[in-house]
Amino acid sequence: TTLPITSVSRVGAVSGGVIVSTGRLSCETACKAACANDQVCLSNCETACVDNGVVQRGVVYATVPKPSYRPEISEAQAVDDQGSGEGEGLFPAGSTTNYQVVRFGQTEDGSGTGEYGSDIQSITPDTTYYLRAYAVLGSGRVLYGNQLSFRTDDACFIATAAYGSILHHQVVTLRVFRDRFLLPSQAGRQLVGFYYRFSPAIAEAVADNPLVRWGVRLALAPVIVFAMVALKTSPLVSLALLSTLLLLTAVGLRAGSRSTRRWGRRPCTETTP
Repeated sequence: TTLPITSVSRVGAVSGGVIVSTGRLSCETACKAACANDQVCLSNCETACVDNGVVQRGVVYATVPKPSYRPEISEAQAVDDQGSGEGEGLFPAGSTTNYQVVRFGQTEDGSGTGEYGSDIQSITPDTTYYLRAYAVLGSGRVLYGNQLSFRTDDACFIATAAYGSILHHQVVTLRVFRDRFLLPSQAGRQLVGFYYRFSPAIAEAVADNPLVRWGVRLALAPVIVFAMVALKTSPLVSLALLSTLLLLTAVGLRAGSRSTRRWGRRPCTETTP
């Protein structure tokens, strides 16, 4: 049985499972039928039967229904960034600022029967995942619990902190712009990844100070106007506006990278809020 999903955040959740043993009686019954009155056979059979229990347990999750256990990934996660391949989370060690969607993953939470917890980490904000408990038997057979689903929290960190709610119409405008214009392109994903990397710490400071919240609202006003114009104008005008924004962003990121190298500073390689 899959345990209820709790503690859902932008990049994680908690679940687990309960595995109920079928008991030794089933082993004894099967072995007696196989070995008849051969005591050596019976002893060996019962020992093997007991040892053939749950050798690994945890939960599996994916962005598609019915996630399956994959022995080859061993707790790693698969990320999707236009064919970027395997990785370990939203911002793998050594990565740049690419926006990457964790497509599937699994936890390993010991062996044996009983109840266990699973801590899911480094998944993607604002994404729906399907999850179910699994148990690997000594025979290699994999059993699954019931399937549950959850959606990680949105990651409009600074805007949400400034306006006080993820449902505020200005925040919704920015989210729609992100989904429609930024995420479909490589350059847009880089911009979103850059934002996801550095905005949580800023958002905490914004949320704690009313004056700063108003200042951030003023700073976001041109961006929101830009997003509204892009969403309501023709595709050609929107493309021109978006190209201008991405070009300016790329120039800014390149300048920041040169500045970092010039002063010998190491860029951040892995932060997950």
